[in-house]
Amino acid sequence: MKSNSPARKSFLQSAILTLLLAVSSVSADVITQTVSQATANAAGWAAAVWGPTPSVAAPGNDYLVPSGMTLRTPNNSTPAAFAGDHLIMSGGILAIKHSSNAANANIIFNSGTLGHYGGVGSTGVPPSPFSGTLEINGTLNYNATATGTPQPRHLSLLSTLTGAGNFIIGGCYTSSVYLACSGAAYTGNWTNNGGRLEIIGGTVPLGSGIVHLSYPTNTLTINVGTDMVFTNRVTGDGTLVKLNTNTLTFAGGNLEMGGLNVN
Repeated sequence: MKSNSPARKSFLQSAILTLLLAVSSVSADVITQTVSQATANAAGWAAAVWGPTPSVAAPGNDYLVPSGMTLRTPNNSTPAAFAGDHLIMSGGILAIKHSSNAANANIIFNSGTLGHYGGVGSTGVPPSPFSGTLEINGTLNYNATATGTPQPRHLSLLSTLTGAGNFIIGGCYTSSVYLACSGAAYTGNWTNNGGRLEIIGGTVPLGSGIVHLSYPTNTLTINVGTDMVFTNRVTGDGTLVKLNTNTLTFAGGNLEMGGLNVN
């Protein structure tokens, strides 16, 4: 005889809820890159480079790029989004090979290098955009000198930026890092050792950290079309440049750099 007592129903409901919670709490597997893309690979992160039996990335898993490995973005102007849940940088190199349209990925940057390898074509123009999320927990080293030739190789950050790690720009010659990201939750610092850091949009794109312009040739350019209150501390020997006709308000005594240029 079947029992439909309230106690039995309550027990079954509790058991089902416990099972559902257990399933939902299972974390994604972390699969490590085992095939390096130090040489050309047009498919980039969409290629079969993950795991002991190299396979392509798939939803539901996280993927880790360890020290000694190079992973490329797809070498075209319409790059495929990264298929995994997260791309975790842990000492390896993420090589930029796309341009024009955004490469979408949820990136966790613990350590390693973001290197511009030329994008589509020989000069990397137009910029190479990234969208999705970028969580910086350690130090992100960005450079645009991977081929050894000083060409314009521009990076555009459209991602939601979080974390407390630092973003270091080095060896970018005449190249720019354009910011149109949302960085309200980012507390790390910026160091510009080479090239140009330029705000072109976004919401609190620099976050709340310090911006250090290491040399007189380094600039922080603010080029937005709406009024802006600037709260970041700026240090170093470089110059802060304001473009456009909007009103820029500096909140507090936070400018300790080499120069201020208003155009």
